[in-house]
Amino acid sequence: MKNRFATVSVPVLSFALAAFAAACDQPSSSAPYASGSRGVSGAVPPPIHGAEAHQLVAAGAFLLDVRTPGEFQDGHAEGATNIPVSELESRLAEVPRHRVVITYCASGSRSRTAATILRAEHYDVRDLRTLSAWNE
Repeated sequence: MKNRFATVSVPVLSFALAAFAAACDQPSSSAPYASGSRGVSGAVPPPIHGAEAHQLVAAGAFLLDVRTPGEFQDGHAEGATNIPVSELESRLAEVPRHRVVITYCASGSRSRTAATILRAEHYDVRDLRTLSAWNE
């Protein structure tokens, strides 16, 4: 009898679950929101405010825009690097491990997914969620 189930790697499954949870705007077990959990692998902290993001960037944090290149071209936070969330896992080498990483997108869904991916890879990440939060 032939196996009818596809084999999926854990990172791919984790990404899919996080994307589904973000689409539903509900945290999943692979993307838990827990205050004070910044040191926990896989845990995504609650969103930060623009003022905190500005302070972190001034202190050397890496600002990561996870929107599409077209969205990035239409406008982005000064100093941000664009790596679309769909390419993030294959481009992790471009994200510095020795700096705090701040993620943002247009609505917050992709930034939460990106933060989940980065957290699973043991990055120190904060989720700004949206570009508009940066401009507040």
